[in-house]
Amino acid sequence: MWNDDVEISLCRPSGSMDYFFRNGEGDEVIFVHDGSGTLETIFGALPYAEGDYVVVPRGTTYRFRPAQRQRDAASVSGSGVGGSAADASSHVPQRYLVFETPGLIEIPRRYRNQYGQLVEGAPYYHRDIHPPTELRTVRERGEFPVKVRVRDGYQTYVVDYHPFDVVGWDGYLFPWTFSIHDVEPITGRIHQPPPSHQTFQGQNFVICSFCPRKLDFDPEAVPADRKGLAESVHGRMTRRGGTATGRSCSSTRSTWSKATGGAGLHLRCSHGSPSSG
Repeated sequence: MWNDDVEISLCRPSGSMDYFFRNGEGDEVIFVHDGSGTLETIFGALPYAEGDYVVVPRGTTYRFRPAQRQRDAASVSGSGVGGSAADASSHVPQRYLVFETPGLIEIPRRYRNQYGQLVEGAPYYHRDIHPPTELRTVRERGEFPVKVRVRDGYQTYVVDYHPFDVVGWDGYLFPWTFSIHDVEPITGRIHQPPPSHQTFQGQNFVICSFCPRKLDFDPEAVPADRKGLAESVHGRMTRRGGTATGRSCSSTRSTWSKATGGAGLHLRCSHGSPSSG
């Protein structure tokens, strides 16, 4: 799904990347729906886990290294950042939601003061932002393929030195992670508008995180008999209004019509009683 401002895609990698990648046309945000591992970058190692947003600025050379299954970790040799791809069956299953934009991925302006610092009313804190943890300088010679997105296409370059032959870096532009589990939802006596769920802003689009929060607590805010979608994709969000039917691989509550057969969701919302619509 795409337009001139953003491309949104799903990714289920089958194994480690046997090449390096660099997006020369835009910033990326990868939401880790399932899985864990390490994003290896020219800035260093960036661990990620389920529920993390991985923010990658344009021009960053990187590759994903999924974590090994517990039972296979001992049998897979540690080949470092320069190693070849391991057997896909030995990896923890991965599933990502990917956003790519020719503009900038930013923290919403209303969450920042005039100096760029996060304000007290923001739903997260600057200590929730995690930069690369360790710079790994790799001095290897050989043939290393680097796929680059540029000029509305992809080009593959083969360089004779390891792309991570870096001794240091400085500045304010680097990849980082932020966990959706660290969001402190904005709540109020009456229903809060959708912008209260915003996590990132892009060029003419936003990314929101609908997290568990206290329901509107004004007695007149939402009638108690208008109960609708009670759970999010992981079954942790509570809402009111309308009706819903869903299929989920996670446990469900009575407000769902429970079914089996994979993950999916169909919404049917109304503004009347639960039986209308």
